[in-house]
Amino acid sequence: MRSRAGEQVQFLSTILENVTDSVIVTDLEGRIQYWNHGAEVLFGYTAAEMMGRTCADLYTENGPARYAEGIKRILDGTDYVGEWRGRRKDGSAVWIDLVTRMMRDERGEAVGFIGVSSDATRRKQAEQARDRVMALLSHDLQNPLTTVTLSAVALSQQIRSGQAGSAMLPHLDRILKSSEMMSSMIQSLLDLARIDSGQILGAPGVHSAAALLAKAADAFATLVAEKRQRLLTEPVDQSMRVSCNGDRIMQVFSNLIGNASRHAPAGTTIVLSARLAGMFVEFAVRDEGPGIASEELPHVFERFRRVSRHPGGLGLGLSIVTGIVEAHGGKVWAESTPGRGSTFRFSLPAE
Repeated sequence: MRSRAGEQVQFLSTILENVTDSVIVTDLEGRIQYWNHGAEVLFGYTAAEMMGRTCADLYTENGPARYAEGIKRILDGTDYVGEWRGRRKDGSAVWIDLVTRMMRDERGEAVGFIGVSSDATRRKQAEQARDRVMALLSHDLQNPLTTVTLSAVALSQQIRSGQAGSAMLPHLDRILKSSEMMSSMIQSLLDLARIDSGQILGAPGVHSAAALLAKAADAFATLVAEKRQRLLTEPVDQSMRVSCNGDRIMQVFSNLIGNASRHAPAGTTIVLSARLAGMFVEFAVRDEGPGIASEELPHVFERFRRVSRHPGGLGLGLSIVTGIVEAHGGKVWAESTPGRGSTFRFSLPAE
């Protein structure tokens, strides 16, 4: 017959197993004695895999010295409260909020440590993204803002001295171009916020795939012609229809065509196409540029990613494309061979 003490132990064990946070108990040498289900979910290791090991195995990037320092602080009577960057069993990084304190028995003697932690990875990633945005803004907005300021000062001086006239035009051009650059950066950041909040899509409708291609070709023909390039559209099945927000898909084409034009040399051709692929219509923007190196290709859609040979801008255009397309239920990808150009593809649900 189970004793009352045994029942209490079993009851406490059941409570700990149902706690969603990670609960890890170690002895005074830091060897793991208890590992609840929350710890298994957070780190990916089972209790059997971690028994007798130390938590230093989870935080290899921090080094044993920092781990030992934390243990010493707790032994001296100070609870540890902070964040650590660790590694899950699958090798992925995980940030945790951690509270570790001394565990004492009924006589007040130290018997080990208990650590309670929760997953802080999303919060940490958001903080890092915010820091990168602030750094990029402070750097990338500085140049056009300086241009606007200097040009405005020069205009003011010319007007005051009575020298205004055609001499004002270069200053006005610089102000306009710099203002457009800053407006584009701000719009990209607003779109990023809309993507993260799930508000990027807007009201969808049913559109002809051929009409979308024709509209994109017409809207961006001047942009391409300024670079002495050609913009062509391949013949498209007129019966293909897609469900989408037309304005947002024009934004996708704007980013992809602008990206192709920026990278491809003068005299080359950018080709737009669409084809039926199962339950989706697959659109493509193909250029005859230098292509993308194989080591860069998997990362081109990442936020703040700048292609090494064209470092301008915030590096958000392709990640915004991804957010818009995925909000429609489609996907986006790229194919490229160095020296033979690149093709960016995206799919939308067919109607």
